Amino acid sequence: MAAPAERTRVSVPGAVFCPAEAADTPTMNFDTTRLSRGHWLAGLAALWLIVGVFQPFYSFDVGRAVAEASGGQIQAAGSISLSGWDLLFASGERTNWNLKISTIVVFIAGLAVLGLVLARAADIDLVSAPAAKVRSFGSVAIVALATRIFIKPGGDIFPASLAFGLIICFAAAAGIIGASTMMEDPDRYEAPAPVAEALAVR
Repeated sequence: MAAPAERTRVSVPGAVFCPAEAADTPTMNFDTTRLSRGHWLAGLAALWLIVGVFQPFYSFDVGRAVAEASGGQIQAAGSISLSGWDLLFASGERTNWNLKISTIVVFIAGLAVLGLVLARAADIDLVSAPAAKVRSFGSVAIVALATRIFIKPGGDIFPASLAFGLIICFAAAAGIIGASTMMEDPDRYEAPAPVAEALAVR
């Protein structure tokens, strides 16, 4: 009868490795229960901020512009729109680097906040004071979006009107700032325990 196989150890210079010890190696555990209401709000607002960049920021009344340029001799109808993302690839005197940089800043701010929320769910500490960082990204996005109100593409020939994509981004950035306050004091904004659970504790 063959003798039972003995548990083997693999020895390397300066260390001893046991296969059974590999189970004790910590692994990344993604768990959404780690997220407070503030984290959820920040993540959703960041997602809307990213999506909003691809929505129309400006609309242009082409028919009106053509009529004014021709002194009323040519009548036309129609309009076009430009999203924040479109401005990265548009050219022209009024589509300058300010508009392009503001789009990049808003997009990166959304990605950064979303990354911090996902890191929290994965129990990864990327930065200290994440609530303050989330508030900073939201504030930077607000400032970048505000420049879109005062610096518009099109100039005098094709005057631009603000479209709903810009409003979505403003609301999302404000939501990120509000979420940072909830993240700082999560217990205050959590739902109260059910009455039955409270009675069971007593």
